[in-house]
Amino acid sequence: MTTLSTLGQNRLIRAEMSKLQLDINRIQQQITSGQKTDRYGDLAALAPLDISLRNKGEQLTGFKNNIQTLKARTDIIDNTLTAVRSQVLDMRNIALANKMFDTGRADITSRAQAAVKDIMQKLQANVDGRFLFAGVATDTPPMADSSALLAAAQAAVDAALLAPVPDVLTAVRNAVSGVMATTSNFYVGGTRHAGPEIDEGIVADYSITGDDPAFQTALHSLLMLATLPAPQDDPVTPPAINRADWDAVANEAGTKLTDALTGIETLQLSNGRVQQLLEQTEQAHEATLTIIQTQINDIEQVDLLDASARITQLRTQLEASFAVTAELRGLTLVDYLR
Repeated sequence: MTTLSTLGQNRLIRAEMSKLQLDINRIQQQITSGQKTDRYGDLAALAPLDISLRNKGEQLTGFKNNIQTLKARTDIIDNTLTAVRSQVLDMRNIALANKMFDTGRADITSRAQAAVKDIMQKLQANVDGRFLFAGVATDTPPMADSSALLAAAQAAVDAALLAPVPDVLTAVRNAVSGVMATTSNFYVGGTRHAGPEIDEGIVADYSITGDDPAFQTALHSLLMLATLPAPQDDPVTPPAINRADWDAVANEAGTKLTDALTGIETLQLSNGRVQQLLEQTEQAHEATLTIIQTQINDIEQVDLLDASARITQLRTQLEASFAVTAELRGLTLVDYLR
């Protein structure tokens, strides 16, 4: 049978009292902070899991930040495309219908000139200094000077009609095509940029550039209308054109504007799919982050009811130890050494 001297018992009780007091202090700190510990090492075997969960949470938060940025950009792209489509639609309808009188024809030319300027200005859209239709050249306004473009197209058409031509429509079309063939006459941005990552292995390809074929077709058609001279009665002398030729150019421009509308609507659809992807991915990240945070809380945070019960239990044990210690203090040296 193993026995322990009274002195040994006293030392053992004091050591236990010290441990109880440390445990009480630790639980009181947990109750105050709501956290089990501020050191990973104190989480023991759960520390690697806790670190892994936090790293995953930070990654998803980074993806969510990317999504928020892209949602702002794609919203403005959508607004811009909607405005450009509306402008093109109006001009298409006017070009195909408003040719009964010369005043209507003059109105078409004037409004086409204004539309060229308006569309090119809209494609200069930017967010926080980032030009959305500039491709990789995000810090550069992507569209050239609209007045210079109109002037170049006007000069080309005037030159094409200066001498008699077999077909006015072909001459005007080719003159404008020659101007548009030099991309820098209307677009000075860069190529399409890569989409940013919004989840592991998933990118949001939202890049639309100002030289997209839909915009080129719209500008080409509008320039054909914007550069037409006022029609005159037959017989005409170059560079003048008659009403039949004027209307033929307007009809082709109107038809091409219909093609441009189809292209713009395709861009709207593509941008809408990206917006849907952003929304769905963000919702998935939010759900996953909720689960991750719950798991982190289970590891790190304190159950206040459980902590309160434990601290009550420890205090009861500590009070019992104090009582035993008090009894030992009444013993003699001989008692201690037995």
